[in-house]
Amino acid sequence: MNKRCIISAKMTMLLLLLGLFLTACSVIVEELVPPELEITFLEASPVVLEEESIVAEMEPIPLEVSLEVLEEPKEMLTPLQYALNKAKLRRIQMEKPGEDMLLSLVYGREPIFFDLEPYFPPDGPWRMPALITYYEAMADVEVLFDVLRYVYGAYTYFGGDEVFDPIKASILEEISHFDTLSPTRDLFLILHTHLSQVINDNHFWMQGYSLGIESIFYKNSDIVFDKTNRGFRNRESGLYIEEVIGHDIDYIFRLKADEAGQLFYSPVIYVIHDGYFSYLLDIVLVYEGGIQEEVTLRVPAPTRTHWGTVTDLRYVDDIPIVNLAWMMGMSAIPYGEYARQFLSFAEMLRDEPVVIVDIRSNSGGMSILSIKWLYLLTGEIIHGNYITLVNWDYYMDYHWEPWGDSPDINPFYFSEDDWDELAFLTDDYGNFNNFLVSNMGERRIIERDQILILLVDRHTSSAGEMFADMVFNIKNTLVIGQNTSGTLLTDLAYPELRLPYSGIQLGLGMSVNLYPEGHLPEGIGIRPDIWAVGNALTAALELLKRG
Repeated sequence: MNKRCIISAKMTMLLLLLGLFLTACSVIVEELVPPELEITFLEASPVVLEEESIVAEMEPIPLEVSLEVLEEPKEMLTPLQYALNKAKLRRIQMEKPGEDMLLSLVYGREPIFFDLEPYFPPDGPWRMPALITYYEAMADVEVLFDVLRYVYGAYTYFGGDEVFDPIKASILEEISHFDTLSPTRDLFLILHTHLSQVINDNHFWMQGYSLGIESIFYKNSDIVFDKTNRGFRNRESGLYIEEVIGHDIDYIFRLKADEAGQLFYSPVIYVIHDGYFSYLLDIVLVYEGGIQEEVTLRVPAPTRTHWGTVTDLRYVDDIPIVNLAWMMGMSAIPYGEYARQFLSFAEMLRDEPVVIVDIRSNSGGMSILSIKWLYLLTGEIIHGNYITLVNWDYYMDYHWEPWGDSPDINPFYFSEDDWDELAFLTDDYGNFNNFLVSNMGERRIIERDQILILLVDRHTSSAGEMFADMVFNIKNTLVIGQNTSGTLLTDLAYPELRLPYSGIQLGLGMSVNLYPEGHLPEGIGIRPDIWAVGNALTAALELLKRG
């Protein structure tokens, strides 16, 4: 306790970054396309642009501009400009959640420090027992539910004692019918079956199996639509859609780009994966005049980007492309050198007009790496769009002492002088009943002329998704690819614990995060500004050529 008490406020804030944290920003609105404009492209393009309803967010149009609009009601936009304008509107409309819900999770809850050290993996070889007794299984259940209650960040988010106590009782009742149990065949299945009814957290795992949720995405890019002030128009027939039976038209039709850089709209629908699903999904489009068309959507073949290196920088048509396979830490020997290399790219590219960062299949790691990278690129601390709740005492004991302040193992990338200069997070946190609620600041969008394009896919997860989230707070950015994985409700502060008798392994986090509505649902992920048809990098490069 004495060691924790002498930690400065500045370094205390530094600790928040090891979990999934971040502050968010307030909005700057400027130079949006007035809604009365009918927009067309400078070049021949398949997309007819729709009217954007943004009057409430924009400043009044000066009289002379209004007169010009009346005399010349067309503004010329390229496909790239159109995509950037739509992305800008999306970022403006995003509202960061307040802290009230997180605070409601701590009322009446007294955090108790729970020592996890006995449950860390043992040094040296270890073998799971073939059988354990009923009493040993019961002891493991007690340990597990203590870990959930005192350590797991989303315990109260998923209902707290009111929900978990009956589950614990059901588990104990079920194992009472055994004299001995197989840790994997019996106890694990009982635990997983009961806990998965309430825990939907893709960071939480047990014996290699997630207790999260997964979504299946169905797509059809063969049927192509334009969007006008009247709605979505079938490019081939010219007919407008009036209804998609059982679905919200505006939600399922997504802006896409093919490998020729052409923009269009077509349907994308996700379904929560419950263990059984079809690779085909039929929907019925109802056009004007009552004409119906049945369209089949398909689950695309899974793809994962495999990188030859952890990070590199290359140029295609004079456009710099940085890839990063995972968010490694400085202390992750030998990967610290890759982290330094990745950071050096940001300094090199600061004045480039366009930068592409490819984090497809980036499975996460240390979220602070992307904060430092964007700081070196923009000169600004870029915050995220969520707020975080974490047990303060627990966080301090388990995340300060292992690191100390040695520059050789510092995972935070920022020196002490950096923190003095940046005054980071000074007023954006609060201690409530010994729980920390962080990232309470307002959103703001950083001004930037440089175009930054981030490539993502269904395998971009955890700290990789945090990078994507921060990009939403920078002007002139596009996220291109597919929905990310949706693995950021919590962190993975403890990737491997073992129950003492059965040896059942589990991993979990100690914080819980709330996001703007619909921005990063668990198992669904962040929706890209543009869905890529084919290779996302090819689509982005061709779109830039048309820009």
